[in-house]
Amino acid sequence: EEVARTDSFSGSGIVTYFGAESCCGKGEKLLELEINTDFYAKETSWSLFSTCKNAFVLDGNYTNDDHYYESVFEYCLDEMDRYKFIIRDSWGDGIYSFRKDDYRVVYDGEEVARTDSFSGSGIVTYFGAESCCGKGEKLLELEINTDFYAKETSWSLFSTCKNAFVLDGNYTNDDHYYESVFEYCLDEMDRYKFIIRDSWGDGIYSFRKDDYRVVYDGEEVARTD
Repeated sequence: EEVARTDSFSGSGIVTYFGAESCCGKGEKLLELEINTDFYAKETSWSLFSTCKNAFVLDGNYTNDDHYYESVFEYCLDEMDRYKFIIRDSWGDGIYSFRKDDYRVVYDGEEVARTDSFSGSGIVTYFGAESCCGKGEKLLELEINTDFYAKETSWSLFSTCKNAFVLDGNYTNDDHYYESVFEYCLDEMDRYKFIIRDSWGDGIYSFRKDDYRVVYDGEEVARTD
């Protein structure tokens, strides 16, 4: 069986896996990552975190520019954990590989993320176990997509029952589009107030997808495009 062939090998290297379906043991599932950089590979980096353990798992970057990299990675992950994958572009203009998908994330045979037009500074994808929330907690999912003046955007979450700050977020740079996804486990007995702000006063015009979404316990409670 032919497992690899090309009549136009370009770039710095190509990786091919073959043989047994995977090396994963009991209680593990296979993660497959495919990263295809543009000519400015040094701008590209990625990281994988365990959200249940709040721990770093692995990462990757590229030390040279003036190279197209076509990278494929395989890892065995704990099936009981939930993961956050982040891909970044330090220049803020994303990846334009012009050849194939900029990146793909496949977990246990299911494609959980893919794009052939990654623009902006970074994209976050969650996958794995349904959530890390324990008894008495419910999952909050936030999606924030800024416009080109990201520094104007900030958001906060407060507990109204406890009259207390819970968490917040902001962006330190302009001239960047940010696509941010966050997940948090919250006390199901509390009530919350979410505030999103624009310091210039003209709101967010991302022109790409919803400006922001708030999902609590699987129910969308706020959204605007």
